[in-house]
Amino acid sequence: MVILNIEPIITKSSGGWPVKITGIAPCESDFIIGIIDTPAMGSINGRWNDVGLRSGGNMPDDSLDITDPEIMNLIHIASKLK
Repeated sequence: MVILNIEPIITKSSGGWPVKITGIAPCESDFIIGIIDTPAMGSINGRWNDVGLRSGGNMPDDSLDITDPEIMNLIHIASKLK
């Protein structure tokens, strides 16, 4: 699996939890790579798809807030790498 490191993007999840996006995996369906700080589990690795859903996520609060302009731009650019 190829992961392209990017300048970290600091954002929030749909539940308001801090998220740091650190890479793109253009060959994967869950291509946004980062870390999410959850209240119950602390910092965990995360992978999100093009609609902001976290791979293996079982809570709506751990999805990316895709209304964030920087996240929308990231998804647009990353989709061109596929």
